[in-house]
Amino acid sequence: FFFKQKTAYEIRNCDWSSDVCSSDLVLRDFYMLNNNELLVAFQAPVTLSGIAFDASDLAKLTRSGSSFAVSMYFDGSDVGLTSSTTSTAEAIDAITGLPDGSLLLSTRGSGSVSGVSTFAAEDLLRFAPATVGPNTSGTWSLYADLSDVGLSTSSSNLSENVTAVDVAANGRIFMA
Repeated sequence: FFFKQKTAYEIRNCDWSSDVCSSDLVLRDFYMLNNNELLVAFQAPVTLSGIAFDASDLAKLTRSGSSFAVSMYFDGSDVGLTSSTTSTAEAIDAITGLPDGSLLLSTRGSGSVSGVSTFAAEDLLRFAPATVGPNTSGTWSLYADLSDVGLSTSSSNLSENVTAVDVAANGRIFMA
């Protein structure tokens, strides 16, 4: 619990004991892998500890004592997500993990990846990693098409984009 609060504070306020923070750092979401590791999705491209992340990537922050190490955990471009300063539809804006080690992700807009011909901002994608890091690989599937339960990001109702997600042990999905 301490790691989550302290790290969220440090990221939000760029208050790091080492030089890993950028002044334009804005978080979209984060997920605790365990007590010492945190996955982070960013609003826009950022460089931390010399590693360039775009909005379709996930950084892993690993705590060791009072210091942190930054690494690439999920390289979205390796597995079909695209994000740039001009196109952010496939930028990650919600993330959580499942007990089997797969990730649930939602993006800011619609797109497609291998295994999912089309998805929208209100959908949840499941990514089952074969490898993580700078050479990410794995398989995609549609975990939940939330338009099936009435969510929509049509031009008249853009507020139904999923921006935070968690799944309880009983499979119940919590979203914001």
